[in-house]
Amino acid sequence: LDRVKGADLLPKIAERFPDLHINVLGQGPLYETLSTFKNIHCFGHLSAEEVLEKIAACKAVILPTRFYEGMPMTIIEAFAFGKPVITTNHGALPTMIDQGENGWLFEFDNLESLLTTVDLAMNKTADYSAIQKNCSNTFEEKYSPKIGYKNLMETYNLAIHGK
Repeated sequence: LDRVKGADLLPKIAERFPDLHINVLGQGPLYETLSTFKNIHCFGHLSAEEVLEKIAACKAVILPTRFYEGMPMTIIEAFAFGKPVITTNHGALPTMIDQGENGWLFEFDNLESLLTTVDLAMNKTADYSAIQKNCSNTFEEKYSPKIGYKNLMETYNLAIHGK
């Protein structure tokens, strides 16, 4: 929980949306600061099983990172549970998110863009069940164990046979 991962932006979300319950998983230098907000609930370090339980119980996952992420497990795990993701539009993240379909992208390191995107995601007119289905479909089509195995075998065949 530090600035590079965007944890410093969570209090701004909490202030703008006081009815939003924000569950924060993990440890870091901003843990104590985040714990002081009424609608931010910090859980600290959790086991992998506990993390998955929290993801399964949430409405959406916010990943406000400033770091150039490759393919974060957080997004894949969210999709596995049919949860949309709100994240930044840099690094490889835009290749994983289809705007308004399985999540929402906001402009890199832009607080107003983040707050507007959270507001958009919370919009009651969005068809949340369709978005959840899109998230599940994204997981099955791109990130499921079956797809991972298929891709691995194709890579091995290419390395072994050159085709």
